[in-house]
Amino acid sequence: MKKVLSVGGINSAIRSMVRQIGTYHEDVITFVILLKGGIFVGSDILKHFMGCGPIDCRNRDLVIGFLGLSSYHNGTESSSKIKLTYPLDLPKEFISGKNIWVIDDIFDSGLTLMEAKKIVKSMGAKSVKTAVLVRKMKPRIKSWKSEEDLPDVVGFEYPSDGFLVGFGMGAGEKYRGLNQLYELEPHEIRTEA
Repeated sequence: MKKVLSVGGINSAIRSMVRQIGTYHEDVITFVILLKGGIFVGSDILKHFMGCGPIDCRNRDLVIGFLGLSSYHNGTESSSKIKLTYPLDLPKEFISGKNIWVIDDIFDSGLTLMEAKKIVKSMGAKSVKTAVLVRKMKPRIKSWKSEEDLPDVVGFEYPSDGFLVGFGMGAGEKYRGLNQLYELEPHEIRTEA
């Protein structure tokens, strides 16, 4: 594995994301965190909004929901089909007419984030903004069609198409617990489902 982003680099990227999200002046901020990888990013963002981090955004109420979507299905190749692994756990009244933030770990093909936006919009959201820790600038598969499909907030842009793991990102459930980001070497990549 090749180290891509250190703990300090991740923390810096998260702080940058929080600053950008914090510029949207809402008394109540609703977050939909995508499982599984987005839980690490979402947790760190929420700590800042609770006043536990170096950026104090405390005077806001938080609504937090989770949505499980997957396009990888245990391997390292995107299937181009999104699988719902955990339905959104917020009732419609917490989404309808509200401005929603969808948080995820990585923007690669764009399929997962576009599906999440579609689900949240179908529940009547007033607007849906997205934030990801990493945007791959050379995705393996490009599924987005316009700038509208791209993340609104990005912590770190990665110039390669390599497969990233760590800080919630996994390869067939391996490597999620690493506290830094790494790119797998070709011999480490598992493609079987």
